[in-house]
Amino acid sequence: MKRHLQLPALLGEMLADGSWKHPGDEVISRLIPFIREPLQFRSSVEQITTPQDCLMGPDEAENATFHEYRGSQVGPRDLPWLDVEQSLLIAINRIPGDDLAIALDYRSSVEDPRVIASEWVDTDGGCCLWREVAPTFAAFLAQLATATQPLLPGSAAAPPRLDSPANPP
Repeated sequence: MKRHLQLPALLGEMLADGSWKHPGDEVISRLIPFIREPLQFRSSVEQITTPQDCLMGPDEAENATFHEYRGSQVGPRDLPWLDVEQSLLIAINRIPGDDLAIALDYRSSVEDPRVIASEWVDTDGGCCLWREVAPTFAAFLAQLATATQPLLPGSAAAPPRLDSPANPP
């Protein structure tokens, strides 16, 4: 189902030259504070594009616990839902069972999809909600670059957060 989705050119280049690397748990927790467990970045085109990533069962059209659905069966929805047919996971939980991810969401753009991440909340017995962390993949890379730059001596500036007021939950 997902094989028709093309990786953003920047991500393809980074995977090819080996520069798509996890920036460290501290950076991710500063930029995406609702991600409270460690993630691992997927490191190959095959890992990202293999259609195996939904948490709901293969015969389900939607699952309210995981806020996942298949747009071809249910119709369009927006966040906090994830259309598993229009997304690719670029980072997943490091610890099995944490069920966390960062995804490219192609509902916003085919060339430069927005970046979203899963957040577990304690309402109604617990459920997963998907939140925007950057309006485009290029913006996500810019945030990562800023967050991983060493601060200048005497600078107390903190890196920008991906869930800033410009990107509310």
